Amino acid sequence: MDLSIIIVNYNVRHFLEQCIISVQNAIQHLNVEILVVDNNSVDDSVAYLKSCKAPVSCIFNSENVGFSKANNQAIKIAQGKYILLLNPDTIVAEDTLVKTLAYMNQHPEAGALGIRMLDSNGRYLPESKRGLPTPAVAFYKLFGLSACFPKSKRFGQYHLSYLSAHQNHPVDVLSGAFMLIQKAVLNKIGGLDERFFMYGEDVDLSYRITQAGYQNHYFAESSIIHHKGESTKKGNLNYVRLFYGAMARFAEKHLPENKSWLFIRLIHFAIWCRAGASLLYTVFKKILIPILDFFILLTGLYFCKEVYEMGFKLYPNFYSAAMLRLFFPLYALLWMGSMYLSGAYDKPFRAQPALRGLLQGSIFILLIYSLLPEYFRFSRALILLGSGFAFLYLVVSRLIFRLLFHKSERVGAVLILAQPAEGRRIELLLNSSTRPPEGIFYNVPESDAEFKNTMPRLEEYIRIHHITELIFSVPEYSTRDILACMAHFTNYGLKYRIVTAQSDTIIGGQNPNVKNDLFAFSLNDSGQPVNRRKKRLLELVLVFLLFLLSPFLIGLMSSPVNFFKNIFAVALKRRQLIGLASDHVPTPVIDLRQIGLASNDVLSDYMHHYRWEKDLVYCFKYLNKLGNKC
Repeated sequence: MDLSIIIVNYNVRHFLEQCIISVQNAIQHLNVEILVVDNNSVDDSVAYLKSCKAPVSCIFNSENVGFSKANNQAIKIAQGKYILLLNPDTIVAEDTLVKTLAYMNQHPEAGALGIRMLDSNGRYLPESKRGLPTPAVAFYKLFGLSACFPKSKRFGQYHLSYLSAHQNHPVDVLSGAFMLIQKAVLNKIGGLDERFFMYGEDVDLSYRITQAGYQNHYFAESSIIHHKGESTKKGNLNYVRLFYGAMARFAEKHLPENKSWLFIRLIHFAIWCRAGASLLYTVFKKILIPILDFFILLTGLYFCKEVYEMGFKLYPNFYSAAMLRLFFPLYALLWMGSMYLSGAYDKPFRAQPALRGLLQGSIFILLIYSLLPEYFRFSRALILLGSGFAFLYLVVSRLIFRLLFHKSERVGAVLILAQPAEGRRIELLLNSSTRPPEGIFYNVPESDAEFKNTMPRLEEYIRIHHITELIFSVPEYSTRDILACMAHFTNYGLKYRIVTAQSDTIIGGQNPNVKNDLFAFSLNDSGQPVNRRKKRLLELVLVFLLFLLSPFLIGLMSSPVNFFKNIFAVALKRRQLIGLASDHVPTPVIDLRQIGLASNDVLSDYMHHYRWEKDLVYCFKYLNKLGNKC
């Protein structure tokens, strides 16, 4: 067998699907096996792999054993002369496997080979080739000298940025996203070091290959697309800990003790600095808008009080200062609490949930106000005036926030490269997105031989219609065509996406600073944060009412003991009151699948068009089920 391709998957089902499709298109005449190891994914990766029509051999782990151990599991059963370690969030070109294997056969001194990688927007990824992370190289990287002097042989060692990305080179370190290795070399050096759970294993493996007398070669004559960092997002604290921790393990293992001591101290210092900065940034980002809202709403209430006193010629300080100090902050907090439950602080910031929360909060305040003793009811007019001020503030502020913080997320005009029927299907997906594009245009694909001749026509389309994104339908457009487009339109600032025939997911890098690269469809999913909050609040209210009414309800229950166990479990968040049983959420007391709602349409409607009123109806309709043993 020529080649064994090993893919370790963890919660990237949609990327995995396109990766496997691209591999199948690249196999051509080669004798290849595809081995996929799933590290206990909690998305629908396992279901996809079990129903996958491609000839894929799978290993399903019951826990996340890490990247190195998962690869070693597949290496043990691999039959190929060469082993390709391939990330699931990659797309290989049709000529990639043929060209790289031919190169390896012509260069027996090459123990391993890496490739030129592009991100989702067609930009070259510098980690395609790297130098060994010695203390000096790490210092230059951590303190930004490598970025300031990329062409310097001294400072540019980390990414070997002084070497051309368009020429083949022997290098120190290859990327684990695409690593083609001789099976004999892997057997000789003993596979991947399983102490590297994630990150650093490619550095360690590359180093051990050179120590065994072989070379690592960077191959620039073909390219792959790497949707960088999908399995583990790179902006969070966990990434910092894993990445720099892996560098420390490498230093402990391979560097002399006097050098490794300094290197490890430097790495620990970097971890603490990055962790502190990340924590401060995260906290600041989460509380900045709520704090701003609170102080402006509070200021607005005092402003309304002054206007009201002057307008109705009331004497100064007509209202008790002590009462205002108590109630004005309380009003602002109640408005903000209601806005939070309505999703006003979920990104992207929008006026609609904020105004909905304001309305609900104002109604709640007026209801509470009407129940207060006469002494505390000092003015309904101030509540109404304050609500009016809050309305104007929220409309203006959310518009400003959207312009400031989410300008890069707006979708301009889109050009779909697909056959008409598939293009219309993709258009429906786009229009059901939470951020539908400003315009949608089609272009029917030409044959492979004529594709390059269509570039001028595409340029005209892009210029006339102000296109900002290209969406390619696979397999109507090959990976070679997509890479050709990326290369041709490098200076156009376009974004690129890919959709597989009949798939309901459009993937691609929208923005390096935007974490979610999947189009978000505008289904009112029960898993959305705003719906989870509403569901939880409803559960707490219902549990409280059920407990109060328990003397009258226990006669309806099959087991009063189970009834109390269930409602207390819901209160402690160990169970959910109503829902669908799943491995990834608390078990529901009332499982909709077990109470006669077997229709897929009904269950799908509940999951994807959720409203809290449905839970209320189901709770009273199936009240007697609350005493069941689960």
